[in-house]
Amino acid sequence: MKFLKYSVLLVLSFLSVSTYAASGGMADQVIQRLGQGNLKITDIESLRSGAAFFAKNCVSCHSAELIRYKRIADDLQMSEEALKTAGIMPEDAGIYDAVQTMLSAEGAVAAYGVVPPDLSLTARKRGTDWLLAYLRAYYPDDTQASGFNNLVFPNSAMPNIFIGLQGIQNPIIKEDGHGGKQFLGFQQESAGSLNQKQFYNQIRDLVNYMDYLAEPAKIQRVTLGWKVLLFILLLMIVTYFIKREYWRDIT
Repeated sequence: MKFLKYSVLLVLSFLSVSTYAASGGMADQVIQRLGQGNLKITDIESLRSGAAFFAKNCVSCHSAELIRYKRIADDLQMSEEALKTAGIMPEDAGIYDAVQTMLSAEGAVAAYGVVPPDLSLTARKRGTDWLLAYLRAYYPDDTQASGFNNLVFPNSAMPNIFIGLQGIQNPIIKEDGHGGKQFLGFQQESAGSLNQKQFYNQIRDLVNYMDYLAEPAKIQRVTLGWKVLLFILLLMIVTYFIKREYWRDIT
């Protein structure tokens, strides 16, 4: 009876959690809808694209001080000259320098009211789903100083730097009849230089690179993991036949 009781409680708990996830707050709904991406940390071309985009659009305000250009060059299979040509590494930076922003703390406070955070571990703290949704969830809001707000991170101090690429979009929100709201997606108000698929691919590459920044060793770990699993599988096959041969002599 106790086993049956606990089993029922476990099933009810699971259902309640699933229901909450399906009908959660606005941020949860946006993440569920926009946060899915085909990220592949071993995709070097994606990482290179994300690194160039990060250097062009993020380093002006954010740093990534836990990684050095030498590590990026090694993992992305690029020379120092290639890093500079791609715009990933400043011309005046050294290969052993950390990724730093030129924005001073005083300038950041004057411009944004806060010092932008270091992005080294952001993907680890927030998760890639959160980042994918957050970077694509800006919409016009006259109550904000920047003129934009974000459905995933309301009242974020970060302005919408992707207007030129993404254009302007308005959220489609429907009342569910029970005092709640349902997020249905975004409606494009004006186009940017990239279409929706191109913009998504670029943000996916950026988040893929930020995932790499949070744990550079993940590339080697993922690659080595498949080799280890293959070795274990082959070892199991060999062990099975050895076991058969051994017990045949005994019986």
